[in-house]
Amino acid sequence: METRLEEDEENEDYEEEEEDNEEAEENQMSTVVCGLYSHVQEPSLLPVIEYAADQMTKIAFEGSRLLNLTVLYLSQTNQPFPATSPRNLLQVCRDAFRAVCAKKSSLHTPLNVKTTIINAVRDGFYSTFRNIGAYVFIHI
Repeated sequence: METRLEEDEENEDYEEEEEDNEEAEENQMSTVVCGLYSHVQEPSLLPVIEYAADQMTKIAFEGSRLLNLTVLYLSQTNQPFPATSPRNLLQVCRDAFRAVCAKKSSLHTPLNVKTTIINAVRDGFYSTFRNIGAYVFIHI
């Protein structure tokens, strides 16, 4: 048989759990699904928006692959990563995304970037892993 004190302690624990659950519900992230077509007032903008989203997705995908390959190359060759501060890390990441792009005038010539190791990995390894015949850098 439980004493009155033990019952009160159990009730307090239960109340604390309820407060934790309410707090978790307030901070819980959610996703709202809505169609692009229902929000765009001007239908002629839809192809432009879809094209831009497609290009940015390609740049993000290819740039992250190049950055991953660069990190693997540096670790295999025991070289230090070029970023020594958060700001430098951002620059290296930007360079990886920029390095998979090309100007419209020369689609088969990628942009050269400040981080030389990114250029070297792209030209030496990354391009050879891609199907060169069908590969065109993403134009910007």
